[in-house]
Amino acid sequence: MMNRTMQALSLPLAAAIAALGMTSPAQADTTAANCDIYPIGEDTATAYGPCTFSQRQGYVTITLEDGTTYELTPDPNLAATYTDQTGRPATREDGLGDAGLIYRLADVSIFVYWGDGDSGAGTSTAFGEPRRGGGWVPCSIVAPTYDAMCEANVVFGDPGNASLTLIGVTGTEHHLSYYSGTLYSTDPKDEVLVQSLNGQYLLNINDEEFFELDEIVVTGVD
Repeated sequence: MMNRTMQALSLPLAAAIAALGMTSPAQADTTAANCDIYPIGEDTATAYGPCTFSQRQGYVTITLEDGTTYELTPDPNLAATYTDQTGRPATREDGLGDAGLIYRLADVSIFVYWGDGDSGAGTSTAFGEPRRGGGWVPCSIVAPTYDAMCEANVVFGDPGNASLTLIGVTGTEHHLSYYSGTLYSTDPKDEVLVQSLNGQYLLNINDEEFFELDEIVVTGVD
């Protein structure tokens, strides 16, 4: 198969950031924090300010100032992997270093900053704001001919971790995460088959829509 590169995709690559273990504030039962809430695919936080972070036996609770609460249940078999209160998958990233943690949920990313000082306050220059890219990738419907082009948007966390939004030929949006070497859909209704071949990821979603992605698009690492 022809090794095609992603067209018009902007991928500014920063120096790799070493993944760190969970820091001491996260070991406490409850701690004061600041949270920025980014909807998937958005550059601006829709909520930010004081929040509380609780963790007990791996179970995580994040409560915003307005009372909005996110409950995450740990996967007993996979590190840094959870389900939220609605049963949808979520993951944890350590890309903020000692400053905090990032939780990737199906529809939002939660940046948790330790302490009761200022957070990123919803700006695109916030410490730890993820790298982003957008453009077009080969795609098709019904069969893996890859004879069309579909929009793709990517949010990179730690090197090797990413959240992707693919818009298929019919306009259907598919939200996927790449974490610890695994690419999967955040929508439990989507069945995703992934084949890695010669630096390309070939995606079959629900045996209906097909996408071809360069490895750098998925991992953010060249």
